[in-house]
Amino acid sequence: ECGWNAEHPGARRFNTREDVRTQLAATLRRMVADGTPPDVITFAGNGEPTAAPEFPQAIAGAVALRDQLAPNNKIAVLSNGTRADQPAVHDALMMVDDNILKLDTVDPAFIQLLDQPVGPYDVEHQIETFAGFNGHVIIQTMFLSGEYRGKSLDNTGEEYVGPWLAALERIR
Repeated sequence: ECGWNAEHPGARRFNTREDVRTQLAATLRRMVADGTPPDVITFAGNGEPTAAPEFPQAIAGAVALRDQLAPNNKIAVLSNGTRADQPAVHDALMMVDDNILKLDTVDPAFIQLLDQPVGPYDVEHQIETFAGFNGHVIIQTMFLSGEYRGKSLDNTGEEYVGPWLAALERIR
C-alpha cells in the first residue's frame, strides 16, 4: 500500500518511540480538549509498522497514553503479520485492542503475485503464527478480480475462498 518498492523508493525511516509518544500525547490532549477524541489510534502505513525497531516500546507508550488521556478509545495495528512470530512483536500485538493481520489467500503463487513479499514468505507459518494469538486477531483480506502484468488476479473463486476459510478455522 505505502511501502518502499519500485513505486515508492526511499530510505527507511522509522519514528522513534519518543517521537510517537510526543506526537500522540499532543494530539490526544488537543482532541480530548476539543471534545473529539479518536475512536481508534491506528498504527499503519508507510511500510510495515512492526518493522520499526522500537515498535513494542511505541505500543506500550501508546497504551499508557490512551489509558491516561482517552481510556474509551481503542488501539489498532494494521500489519502484514510477517514479524508477528517475534516474541516482542507478538507481545505488543497482544496489548492492542485490534490486532489486524493480513492474509489475502493461502495460495503461495497468488501471494507472490499480489503481495510481492520482500523476503521469504511461508503461508503455513503465517497461519500457525496467527493461530498463536488465541483469537486475539482480526484477519484482513483483500478480495479482487482483475489482471496484473498479463496475469489473472482473482482470489474470489472457490479454489481460493475454500482454503482461506479453512485457514480462518485454524486461526480462530
